[in-house]
Amino acid sequence: MEAIGINMDEICALLRKTLAWLAQVEGVPLTYVGENRGRAATRRRPLLEFAYQASGVETEVRAGEAVARSRPGTFMVLNAHFGNEARPAGPWSYWCLSLDVSDADEMKGVGDRPFVWGVHLGESEMLAGRYRRLERAREQGDALQTIRLKVVVMELLLALHDQLPGPESAGRPGSRAVEEAILCIHRDYRQHDLSLADIARSSGRSVAHFGRLFRRETGRTPMKYLTRHRIERAQELLKRTDLQVGEVGFAVGFTDRLHFSRVFRRYVGASPRAFRKGLQEDRVGTT
Repeated sequence: MEAIGINMDEICALLRKTLAWLAQVEGVPLTYVGENRGRAATRRRPLLEFAYQASGVETEVRAGEAVARSRPGTFMVLNAHFGNEARPAGPWSYWCLSLDVSDADEMKGVGDRPFVWGVHLGESEMLAGRYRRLERAREQGDALQTIRLKVVVMELLLALHDQLPGPESAGRPGSRAVEEAILCIHRDYRQHDLSLADIARSSGRSVAHFGRLFRRETGRTPMKYLTRHRIERAQELLKRTDLQVGEVGFAVGFTDRLHFSRVFRRYVGASPRAFRKGLQEDRVGTT
């Protein structure tokens, strides 16, 4: 079984190779982009796929005989030359972009063997939003669609590339500790009293050592990572539910409605109420 994170160099190289190829073609050979809420499967076709699990249960993803596990925040690169599929045991959100590489001399070798490579980037509304934007662009069908699709596809792949950890972090001692801490945050962020000491305990490090390690590997402090994660989850609830603002804040770990609104505005640039209103206006504008 291929473990998440051991294929960082391959993922980075393939993303760069794909971007270089797409920069030269007139039209992007896009065969599919969309969100899977249940079983995801692609029959045997010469496709290269870029997938991102936005939420839901941990799930095994197979491409031929290659296997990896995906959890919320996992970015995966896989081929479909030997078929691929994922059968989640519960609800999940799995975005996928498929490109036909059958006529691309630059992409020769992609179908030589089945592969499914994954790296955990963290749950990000920005990345999920890139996939949604591409899905909308594909549906527009106007005179500029060919150009628009190329731009949006490349923006998505660039965003994924830019989210990859630096090469110096791969295999570095302590990375496992930080991964355990991130798992703790993603699991327990709803707990209002989740503290730095709680997160550090999950990593097996002292609070002082853990704080330095986490910041060195993620570029932010553990508590700022926690806050960012809570705000991203709040955005999802504001988008997908009718919960009141105070209820949304409580659901993601804030006990005070005003404090939640101030933090949300600082990270998003708009209040929770304005953010939801903007989503509603966008939906009306596209109908």
